[in-house]
Amino acid sequence: MTADTIRGAKGAHPFRPFDLVLVDGTTYTITHPDWIAIAPHPRPREVIFYTGMNEDDYRMRWIDLNLIREIVVPSESMAKPEGNGA
Repeated sequence: MTADTIRGAKGAHPFRPFDLVLVDGTTYTITHPDWIAIAPHPRPREVIFYTGMNEDDYRMRWIDLNLIREIVVPSESMAKPEGNGA
């Protein structure tokens, strides 16, 4: 997995929530671009992100970039909420 792939998903306009799938099959959904950070280095080692975001509870996670197997970004049509009148 490359850092640029994650940066691309994070910086997409409009932003679409995406999944980080780890080599052990664990999946974390990133629902907001402010909830994930990756160092501005060509070859960073870690990704930092937050899960369980609500007023009372969240977790900060540091994941080794080598443990991320894939990034799953839904197509634009799948990301649009149904019944929005658009």
